[in-house]
Amino acid sequence: MPKASESFEDAFRAGIGTTDAKCEVCGVHVFGSGDNSLGWEPGELEALQKKALEQPDKYQELAMSDGVSLGEINGLQFVIDHGCEKLHRYEQFIWGDRKKIVEYIKKRTAARKEKQQRDDELLKGL
Repeated sequence: MPKASESFEDAFRAGIGTTDAKCEVCGVHVFGSGDNSLGWEPGELEALQKKALEQPDKYQELAMSDGVSLGEINGLQFVIDHGCEKLHRYEQFIWGDRKKIVEYIKKRTAARKEKQQRDDELLKGL
């Protein structure tokens, strides 16, 4: 299964960590169960582990991780390092169309700069 590169995930990293979270990009609930994981109520971790065994397409355990780190793209939260295939599609789209995207950003930035200059000129007379 293809996954997004580390550099892509890092570019959209939110700097937030937690014991578990739902990846809103793919819908999988991811949780860390490492030796130093904190914040679990009695039985909570075991219940998630059971769900991960029964529904591996909906729950994913990161056994070597004490928690999960989060990122955000297109208004959606995703879990860093869980191998989200749909996040990989975002990366492929951006990288595949990077020349078009750069041209779009240049044009849009130039138009915004022009508008700001016009507004600045109007305000000078006040």
